[in-house]
Amino acid sequence: MKLNIEVRENILSFDIYVEPAERGQSVGSQALAALCAYADTAKLAIHIFAEPDDPEDLEALIGWYEKYGFTKVGPGTEYRQRMERTRQ
Repeated sequence: MKLNIEVRENILSFDIYVEPAERGQSVGSQALAALCAYADTAKLAIHIFAEPDDPEDLEALIGWYEKYGFTKVGPGTEYRQRMERTRQ
């Protein structure tokens, strides 16, 4: 798994990439849950782009983020969707 995190002006942003061999093992879910918990404690909003390897997986990826409280921001493209999770 690759994870890059940045915090600026009360907004946390990150890139997360789970290697194909690690998928389905909750690696990404555990990392995202930890990031959300940290953001909640620090009272940070989270901004991300949902951008799968395969554009056909975009809706599934959006649904995964929505389970963690993310919502779509504006119109997306067939390749990616901007999303945010407000301060909890």
